Amino acid sequence: HEVALEIRCPVCQGSSVADSPSEMARNMKSSVRDLLAQGYDQDQVMRIFERAYGEFIRLEPVADGFNLIVWLG
Repeated sequence: HEVALEIRCPVCQGSSVADSPSEMARNMKSSVRDLLAQGYDQDQVMRIFERAYGEFIRLEPVADGFNLIVWLG
């Protein structure tokens, strides 16, 4: 559930996949559960979703590079 709270729903965009009622969010939550059950850690799961959807998929972008400037602002 913690990982799903950090992933943005591509359909709702303002909600996490944990909070979204969309079918896509349910499928993504299922994928998160499956990956964690296979032994992936939280960072690995986030990187898999980032490769598929881009950094946009994170509800809280990583504070690094240009994002660090935004975070500090």
